[in-house]
Amino acid sequence: MSDEMTLSQYLTNLIVDNPISALNLVLLCITIVLSVSSYSSQARMSVRESIEQLDDLEINHSTKIKPALHDFDFGILNPRSTVQFRILGAAQNPSTASQYVTSNSLFHDSRNSEMESFLEQRDLVSKAEFNEPEVIVKIPSRNAVEVKQATEEIMLQIRDLQSAVTAGEIDELLGSNTTSN
Repeated sequence: MSDEMTLSQYLTNLIVDNPISALNLVLLCITIVLSVSSYSSQARMSVRESIEQLDDLEINHSTKIKPALHDFDFGILNPRSTVQFRILGAAQNPSTASQYVTSNSLFHDSRNSEMESFLEQRDLVSKAEFNEPEVIVKIPSRNAVEVKQATEEIMLQIRDLQSAVTAGEIDELLGSNTTSN
């Protein structure tokens, strides 16, 4: 018998010699998979609940930003939480004054790539995408507290961007950001 035994030979010998140990090994593997799956679900739920605790941020009297967890990648080496910021506007019908619907146009600007890089310069943002009427931001963390803090900061940045676009001061905001970093 050689000293170097392949994995398949080892498993075959284990099953033939001691079937109870093989069963224990299979059950141990199943337990590990279930534990990792459960932990991943708990982490996703924790991030989702921390985002849901945030109040919607009003941009002006008829528009607000509502964050929601868009995607969650537990990943051992590269964890990521993707947050969707929906831009909601008040319905134009006077009978539904308190009803908010998806706003079709908030950033009437062709400078989405510059605004995306403006958001990506934040510490906890790896990628930002402006997809009208929402902003999708990837945060490289699965920690609920970090994701919540980053979400709050991004909501304020989106409000500042929208205010600058409305006031025609987007050049000053994006220009001051590139010179300060």
